[in-house]
Amino acid sequence: MELTDRIKQIYEEAGINGSQRLSEADTCERIITRLLREVAGYHFADYSSQERDAARGRPDYTVLPGTAKTWYLEAKAWSVPLNDGEAAQAMNYVNSQGKRWAVLTNGREWRLYDNHKVGVPAAEKLQAQANYPDFASIERFLSAISKQSITSGKLEEFALRESIAQQLEVGLEDPDSALVKALARELKANTLNGRQVIADFFRRKNSFNSNAETELMSETATISSPVEQEKFDEDSLVSFSQIFQIRDTLPGAKPTGLQFDQSTEVVVSTWKELLIAIIRWIDSLGKLPRIPFPENSMYMLNYQSSHRDGTEMINAHQLDLTGGKTLFVETNTNTILKTIQIEKLCKAAGISPDRIRVRLRFPKKEAL
Repeated sequence: MELTDRIKQIYEEAGINGSQRLSEADTCERIITRLLREVAGYHFADYSSQERDAARGRPDYTVLPGTAKTWYLEAKAWSVPLNDGEAAQAMNYVNSQGKRWAVLTNGREWRLYDNHKVGVPAAEKLQAQANYPDFASIERFLSAISKQSITSGKLEEFALRESIAQQLEVGLEDPDSALVKALARELKANTLNGRQVIADFFRRKNSFNSNAETELMSETATISSPVEQEKFDEDSLVSFSQIFQIRDTLPGAKPTGLQFDQSTEVVVSTWKELLIAIIRWIDSLGKLPRIPFPENSMYMLNYQSSHRDGTEMINAHQLDLTGGKTLFVETNTNTILKTIQIEKLCKAAGISPDRIRVRLRFPKKEAL
């Protein structure tokens, strides 16, 4: 059995799709421990688990204890969102032990932190992450923290590769980044419009590439053949995976309905309403990514109505979250950019776009 298939099986057997809620103990027993043993190659003697030590902040798992390669894993219940405070507490303990690596996971999301990045908050020590149901990314993550990888020193290579990839993904999509400015100078296009064209180019490339290294969620439809607009005439209901494939034909199309997980269809009349509804749904699932999002100069989501450089959002929509916090959404984007935003949001949240279906109405074609 392939590792990806084994990972899928472990998640299926954990019963996460049922109505029951997994406690932290259940999450550890049914998912985390099984993945460490059956995928990452650890044996009982390779780790110790303990109840949470609130006084010392000791993480739940000590892996390869008593060796130069010791690392720590802090576990949370399946439904508990991960936050930077828990990462900071885990990293404080890692630092007190003179060790380098820590993993924070609730079974849905896996985060790797590097204590060798000094002088920065815990959030900036994040080196790599993987999200359910992107089983390919979870396999890469578990392979990187596997016993063989840790003992052979390959984790450092994985962390460096992931860190560079994240910086490139963010930097090459931001017209104000040093990367894009350097490229614009080389291309003799160092103007605001020139940098925007370069950033849009890489944004499109990132949206459509689905090779093994940058694969989106395994449940997302693969972009292998173009989908014709004609199939979606007559007020059709289509998945967002299909919308990603035809985004260049969307200007002029109007959303009229929205459906999540085959639930009751709700009425929407604009792309802005559709974007806000999807953000609310992702929040209701407890899967919003770290805010501000994305981590470049132009935020889509922020707890303040401003971007990274302090400039105000042009068209900020205020949104009250389920936990009582207020979120601001920059909605000053065209139809195509809104679909790109939703695509990136789904990827960061670990949600398959196939779970979102939209009813589209295309302009009637004039008879020849």
